[in-house]
Amino acid sequence: MRQLRDRLNASFDAAAPDAGREAHRLIREIGTAQVFPSLLSTVLQDAPFLSEIASASYMHSNGFDKIVLAAGPADEYKLRLHLWRPDREPHSEHIHNHRWTFGSVVLVGEMHMEFFEPAAGGRKMERHRYSRVLGPAKFSTRRLDNVEVRPTFAGTLGSGASYWLRSNLFHRITVGREGLVATLVLQTAPVSPDCEVLTNDPLGSQSVVELRKFTEEELAERIDSLLKSTSI
Repeated sequence: MRQLRDRLNASFDAAAPDAGREAHRLIREIGTAQVFPSLLSTVLQDAPFLSEIASASYMHSNGFDKIVLAAGPADEYKLRLHLWRPDREPHSEHIHNHRWTFGSVVLVGEMHMEFFEPAAGGRKMERHRYSRVLGPAKFSTRRLDNVEVRPTFAGTLGSGASYWLRSNLFHRITVGREGLVATLVLQTAPVSPDCEVLTNDPLGSQSVVELRKFTEEELAERIDSLLKSTSI
């Protein structure tokens, strides 16, 4: 994994105009059954690197385990592993966009994806600004106003499916609890300091929320469970 990080640092221009397409190409190359398991196994064999990854990994507020496997200088890019464990707490993901464009591939299981766009007469929702606070696992939210949106796409993606999304596209992922689901994500350079979340849940405004980071033991258990999956 260290060698992959060095390769991305040297060759991936995360701020290029076509960085989203390049992230998609790279993620399809990296996230295969022939390549990714051996890369991930090296993390368990490298205690200092495992500790470094654990210091930037946590359960995301959208209900999945976010594991940052590699990051560029000043977080210009991030290679992230997302895990939805079947024993996780019940949670419904909010509709959201991102600060960055990204490419992703489904490693294990399947997920349902929906796209949305603003539309008069659509579903009424509260719009919140989601801002990252300095340091991993810290964020703040602020309620902005009400908006109306309508769905524009819905589909199910299974193991091996890949895609890339622009930063401003509102979307939502729904994952069942039948088994482990995992995706690999390569995000490009941020194009905005904030993103937006659409919800009817009472988020309110929160000055700073800090999520608990994983211990090295918790991270190793999660990586091991993925490697033992019969689908990868």
